[in-house]
Amino acid sequence: MVRNFTFIVTAALTFSFASLACAGQKDFHDQDLTGKNFDNGSLNGADFSDAILKQVHFDKATLRHANFKGADISGVWFTGADLTEADLSDTKGTSVNIRSHFDKAIIHGMDLHCNDCSFKGADLRESKISGYIYNCDFSGADLRGVNMRGMSVTAGGSDSNRWKGALYDDDTAWPEGFDPKAVGAIFKGSDK
Repeated sequence: MVRNFTFIVTAALTFSFASLACAGQKDFHDQDLTGKNFDNGSLNGADFSDAILKQVHFDKATLRHANFKGADISGVWFTGADLTEADLSDTKGTSVNIRSHFDKAIIHGMDLHCNDCSFKGADLRESKISGYIYNCDFSGADLRGVNMRGMSVTAGGSDSNRWKGALYDDDTAWPEGFDPKAVGAIFKGSDK
């Protein structure tokens, strides 16, 4: 009986947050949304700044121009999400990013693990990219000051990622043996 009640309450809360997202609710600034589900939500321009988003699901959500600045994204799922031109600067924690679009997004200081993601023209300065990275597009991205020492590419050393026109500087930390010039990345000094 208690288990059924818990399931009903959990399902109702999940439905209510997804309904809010679909009904135009877009101000989640400084809220604790731990464990909520925004899958398939239309959240363009939503404000999640300084929110606690631990274990939140945004699978296949549309989050263009959304503001996540300063949010705790520990364990957030962005599988198949569209975060084009979103602001993810100064976030805390690590999210799961699979088949996500971060084109032209601001991602300063984010800790990234990703597969099959697009970062075309994104600003990733001072971020950390680690883990097994596969089929990601960093074309034209700003990688100055990014730490990629913990990044692994595909098996056998064949890199499936795209780097053409990505900017890097002396502070960019590439994996050992990785040649950024050979993959089309461009050296550019910092703007400091």
